[in-house]
Amino acid sequence: MRIDRAERRHFPRFAFNVTLMVWGESAGNRRFKEETFSLSINAKGALVALSNPVKLGQTLLIMNPETWEERWGRVSRLGKRHGQRIEVAIEFTQPAPEFWPIPSARQPLYLRSNIHSGTHSGWPTAEPRLLSNKPPIS
Repeated sequence: MRIDRAERRHFPRFAFNVTLMVWGESAGNRRFKEETFSLSINAKGALVALSNPVKLGQTLLIMNPETWEERWGRVSRLGKRHGQRIEVAIEFTQPAPEFWPIPSARQPLYLRSNIHSGTHSGWPTAEPRLLSNKPPIS
């Protein structure tokens, strides 16, 4: 029996753009620091667009320049390429809903309503929208 990945997800994802700084090492052990943005977020991490090459399992440091919050994460999936950037799923070492600049950040993302946002460091943002209609797994 095949279980759809979305059905196994413990925290729902939201399409939400947040400017982020990412530090890591690219191929050849060259350190990098890159300003980027999230494509989607949840309490356990984000899908971001990176121009630096990374590997599955690689550890990255992510900083939200709006709040100065930092979190360690690991590359859990590599996705589609968009020009010079590739989609990179980063999973935090611990759930951290407070990392995201959303009102009532300590409230679980799937329980929030009436979330409004403006622009973050020049990147347009929109009201977060749930990417799956399935309830989270308890």
